Amino acid sequence: MTNDIPLADRCLKAGAQVVQNNGEILTMANIGGRLATRDLMSDIRSANPNFQGGGAAFSKADRSHFLQSLDKVLTKALTVKA
Repeated sequence: MTNDIPLADRCLKAGAQVVQNNGEILTMANIGGRLATRDLMSDIRSANPNFQGGGAAFSKADRSHFLQSLDKVLTKALTVKA
């Protein structure tokens, strides 16, 4: 579980499952776009010191989605190992 996109990329390349705090499951199919967006936002922040971007607060819906995704990933991992 991480929101650190470069770390998630390294974990996926090592064969791990990655779930973000908001419950989104990251895969090799969607990590590239996340890395590109992260780099773009970093460039925007460095070019404009007054940029006040930020994420939304962690909501009850985020918690519920995270728990559902975590359950899905764990169930799949246990099924594969059994």
